[in-house]
Amino acid sequence: MTSGQTKRGATGSRAGDQLTRYLDAIRNLTLRIYRQPFFGTNGKPFPLAVDFQKAIRRGKPQIMLFGDSVSFRVANQDSDRRTLGQMVTDALAPRSVHVTSFSAYTAYMYGVFLGLARKMDAHPDWVILPFNLRCVSPQWDASPIWQYVQENSAIQRLMNDPDATPNAIAPVFLDEKAYNSVALYSPLSEQRTVGYFRKQIRFKPTDPEAVRKRLAEILVLHYGMPVREEHRQFHYLVSAIREASAMGAKVLVYLTPINVEFMRKIWGDVLTDIVDGNRGLVRQAIEQAGMMDHVVYEDWSGSLPSDEFFHPEETTEHLAEAGRLRLTFMITDRMAKAEADAAI
Repeated sequence: MTSGQTKRGATGSRAGDQLTRYLDAIRNLTLRIYRQPFFGTNGKPFPLAVDFQKAIRRGKPQIMLFGDSVSFRVANQDSDRRTLGQMVTDALAPRSVHVTSFSAYTAYMYGVFLGLARKMDAHPDWVILPFNLRCVSPQWDASPIWQYVQENSAIQRLMNDPDATPNAIAPVFLDEKAYNSVALYSPLSEQRTVGYFRKQIRFKPTDPEAVRKRLAEILVLHYGMPVREEHRQFHYLVSAIREASAMGAKVLVYLTPINVEFMRKIWGDVLTDIVDGNRGLVRQAIEQAGMMDHVVYEDWSGSLPSDEFFHPEETTEHLAEAGRLRLTFMITDRMAKAEADAAI
């Protein structure tokens, strides 16, 4: 009797295991269809935090340069394979430069790292903070994969114990259905959800008119959303400036170059009018916080021609070799002028 019960129990257990495996397979398939995993550090401590710790312990870098993917993307056709971060580092030698950059990083993460720098008693001469106008678009600001909650938690752990090992970062899953339903508004489109525009990004037409329409709508998603002065990205920037100023650093804030020339080719002035409104709010946020005297502020959003981006019809901010070289000169020249003015 007992033996029979054991057999039935074992059989039931095997059936239960098979059902569990079947349900797991269905769940994993669903995740692959509707939720995409991004990044993660494969169980290793958060690399950017590890590098940041080491840089400060090694000798407290004189210059801290922050950025998003503009800092490390290189065009396929470039003969100079150095990133923007590497170019700036080379141009400022022999001063020590530490570059902290990652895809879609904004002033939110800059401020998090600067808080750690202050905790570790760093005293950089300069902190360089680019502000990419695309960060106010829901494409970045509302994306579940660009919130960097785990990265913030890893840094907060170090704030409590700067000698601790940073946490590993688990992959983040993008819930396609939820993200696609995020509402947005642009006067240049009748569409009101992120999903429509993301579909246009994936669409690869060959008809010239369809190609032009696709590019026009991507530009709207990236830069065509008018925002209010209370947008959180402006507050993040002010907080990052405060953290840098608290360490006694000079702060260079600049608006990342975007392909304004191509915008006008596609949209005339109606899109750049929206861009102008948003970029004006960046300066306004710094002024209203009483921080303008603490920064060297430059609006370089419209400073580069189309042929200095990855492609003349580039809809992002990624710079080709000529653009990176020009921006490197602009950064280092502006720093030199500010230092010269301070010495007078």
